[in-house]
Amino acid sequence: MSADVHTVSPSHRLAALDGVRGVAVLAVVALHAGLASWGWIGVDIFFVLSGFLITGILLDAKPAAIGGWEGYGKPFYMRRVLRIVPLAWAFLAALFLLAPALGLTPSVPFGEQVWYWGFLSNGWLGFRSRTAWMAGHFWSLAVEEQFYLVWPWLILATPRARLGRVLKSLLAVAPLARLAIVLLHLPPQIGHVYENLTLTRMDGLLAGALVALLARESGGLARHRRGSMIWLTTCGTLFGLLHLYAPTKQIGYLLRYPAIAGFAASGLLLLVSSPAGRGSRLLGARWLAWLGTRSYGIYVIHLPVVMWLAARGLAPWLVFVAGSSVTMALAAVSWVALERPFLSMKSRWKMAGALRQQLTFPAPRP
Repeated sequence: MSADVHTVSPSHRLAALDGVRGVAVLAVVALHAGLASWGWIGVDIFFVLSGFLITGILLDAKPAAIGGWEGYGKPFYMRRVLRIVPLAWAFLAALFLLAPALGLTPSVPFGEQVWYWGFLSNGWLGFRSRTAWMAGHFWSLAVEEQFYLVWPWLILATPRARLGRVLKSLLAVAPLARLAIVLLHLPPQIGHVYENLTLTRMDGLLAGALVALLARESGGLARHRRGSMIWLTTCGTLFGLLHLYAPTKQIGYLLRYPAIAGFAASGLLLLVSSPAGRGSRLLGARWLAWLGTRSYGIYVIHLPVVMWLAARGLAPWLVFVAGSSVTMALAAVSWVALERPFLSMKSRWKMAGALRQQLTFPAPRP
């Protein structure tokens, strides 16, 4: 949702990553339109992309980090704020302040609002099993921002030679946390605890981070292509079986997130290691790249639009088509009027050493 593909390389980018983001955001809109029960995987794809792109930036900046905060932490967090906060807070202001004042929606108590303004709504939803529904999707933004409060410092503090082992160990934490929830029999909102807490949903972020680390090893990603094909097939098959035949909801929650994280990370590795391949060319289509560039705006804005249309009694396919069209128009305005002006300020906060990009990407289309 929130990682900026244009920071992957100072002068080049892999257009297919924009396309992946475009597909992911359409899946999320389809989910909320009632058209695709599997559309939640779009969020996990966003997590994998975010983990890959942002971990890459942090790894490239680490060798030249000056004093930790000034050359590493401060520019990183300023860039995150410029990417995430302006649109998120503008949306919340419209939803929590303007809409109730105009009589369009009921007011939300400030004690609940504050969880959204502070990117903590995943905790509110996880433990209270309640949400301001038109901002319910903000739980994923909360997961990302909470993860990135810790992740840059773990990378900075961990020697490069040990980072791979640390990453692989951390990949076991989220499944174990979900298993602990099962064993503790936490009622009655067990699904929300599984789905919304950072500790239980960081599979994708860490899987993407692992791909970023492998890309910077000797030999790059090319030597992992065969293994990735096996992982792609295995994880895709496991996810399909769980989606269709999981014996209990708890078993589905335990295994489906690592399955989709492994599938998405393997697919990402194959795309990045073969930028001229057929898959990369398909996902690099201009219309998908357009969607991907504006995917954060589409994600943030879409839910109230889709919910309003669904409340009119429209068929799910019509909710999806009309909701996507209206949301894309609003996201285009947001991109020009709000997001792009703030993103242009990121040049004031350059990450030390981040321009020494170790990946090779095709030149962007004219």
